[in-house]
Amino acid sequence: MSFSLLKFWHDSLEHWHEPRHRAAEGLHQSMRENAKLTWFDIDLHKACNLTCDHCFYNDHYSTSTSPALAPEFLEEAIRQAVEMRIEVMTFSGMEPTLGKNFRVAIQTARAARDQYAPAAKIGLITNALTLPQHLSFLESEPPDFIDVSIDGWKSHDRIRANTRDRVIANFKQAKACLRNTRVGTSTVLRNDNIDDVILMIERTAEFNSHFYFEPVVAAVDKHIPSLASENLIHFVQRLRRVAEIFHEQELHFSLLLNGDQALPLFYHDLLEPEEVEEDELHSLYIRRRIGRVEIDFILRIIPEYFWRGARLSYDGYWLGTCDLLQAPDFHEVASGSFIETPSIKQLFERSLARDTLFYQSLQELFLNPCGHTEREQQYCLSCFSTRMVKMMHQRYGAASASYTGATNFSHDPFS
Repeated sequence: MSFSLLKFWHDSLEHWHEPRHRAAEGLHQSMRENAKLTWFDIDLHKACNLTCDHCFYNDHYSTSTSPALAPEFLEEAIRQAVEMRIEVMTFSGMEPTLGKNFRVAIQTARAARDQYAPAAKIGLITNALTLPQHLSFLESEPPDFIDVSIDGWKSHDRIRANTRDRVIANFKQAKACLRNTRVGTSTVLRNDNIDDVILMIERTAEFNSHFYFEPVVAAVDKHIPSLASENLIHFVQRLRRVAEIFHEQELHFSLLLNGDQALPLFYHDLLEPEEVEEDELHSLYIRRRIGRVEIDFILRIIPEYFWRGARLSYDGYWLGTCDLLQAPDFHEVASGSFIETPSIKQLFERSLARDTLFYQSLQELFLNPCGHTEREQQYCLSCFSTRMVKMMHQRYGAASASYTGATNFSHDPFS
């Protein structure tokens, strides 16, 4: 019988009625038995041409365009990951198009995909400032998708150093050139850009049909706070109105909801728990259609860190989640090095062992209750990602970093 995350979610709820230690052990064992590397993100180097004040990379992260991972190690890591039948491979960190191994990475991923996993998707996350330099190459070696970072209309210039017009121009150029690549936008939702993001949608819908949104989570060494639940609610309400305006146009909106960020939307009747579905990648989501517009709410109700996805740092260290890059020295929270252990499969399995952050975070779910009501316990697994971020704050956070944990609500939509 094929794996189902919905079934796994249902079965995992049985652990909440067991003694706490046994519950953590049972959930850990179940996750290890069902572990499959599905999403794999690779940092090609440690350089960026912007300094966004919400970036999860720690400010102590020294920058350089020189690749620390030799091309032969990078190629082998990509090949092994694709051979494990991953579903999605993305290249990012910090700005991938600046890396000297950028073209090698794309070519290797495409060749490995053709050989081992024809259905796998290859993507690129970029600020697009240097994208035009690579368009001829990408036209001959097209990735499946490119997500361009645009953080609002007017606010983008404030957040990303007056680069909006250049980014828009480069976005249009990429759309025109890369006919076999889905080119869309990726936007960080902050407390200070919510309405401006709506304006950005209205201004760009003429030439963009794919919009991805992700609420900001406070980084340990930054002053930008996590997105407040009332601002998330406001954004979803406005997004729905935008969908009504553009209902005759084919648009796709995706909103990632980590941890229990979905709960306020349930409580305000913007989403219904009974609507949760599972896609072919075993992600949980709720889809709303308004005319020809689709709005997908991607629900990280079940933690997907470590046992479903991972990240390889620019120098080959294995990280179960990008949140670990908030550490001043991420090497101390990594699960191993591809240079020392040149096996993606072994590193993946090692990250799920009992002496890891993954196991520690699962224990925390049961040993320190999160404060949800009894009926909300079915969503307590979502606190895995919340606690992972909180753990980074407790270890490395400065007083100026504003972390927002689980939200308490006054009434129960599940009754």
